[in-house]
Amino acid sequence: MNKDFLEFWGNFLLQAAKGQRQLEEAMKWVQLGTESIEAQRDFWNSFGAAKKEIENKPDTVEMWGKSLEDFRKSYREFVKLFGMVPMDQYQVLLKKNEALEKKLAERKKLPPKVRSAGKDALDAQREIEKGLQELTQKQGEQFKELMESITTFYGQSLPDK
Repeated sequence: MNKDFLEFWGNFLLQAAKGQRQLEEAMKWVQLGTESIEAQRDFWNSFGAAKKEIENKPDTVEMWGKSLEDFRKSYREFVKLFGMVPMDQYQVLLKKNEALEKKLAERKKLPPKVRSAGKDALDAQREIEKGLQELTQKQGEQFKELMESITTFYGQSLPDK
């Protein structure tokens, strides 16, 4: 066997063992949604060569900020493919769901007579609206008849519409 080949694989396996911790940290950030710029910057700095590159450029904070936003956007799009949502959106929806369930439970505790009172009020409102519509229509017809009789009385014919 070639000694360079064995040395390559030996170094590769040693680096893989050392990188296990970094991989575990990366997976933890994926689960947390990679919320902090500093945490991601430290993660990438741990690779060594990136640290030297960052120290030589003054606009690295802006670059990291843009990189982080691009990563978050890509990550959100990726997880949407699996039907997942970010934890913050999930927490908001969970709180709304809990509030609605609590409200529903309180309403279920009310006696049926009280629960139906809202429905009865809505039915009464609909009846009033229907009555007002009928009254308005009847008044319109009566007004039309009045105008026809006035026009006939004065001897003029109504224009056809």
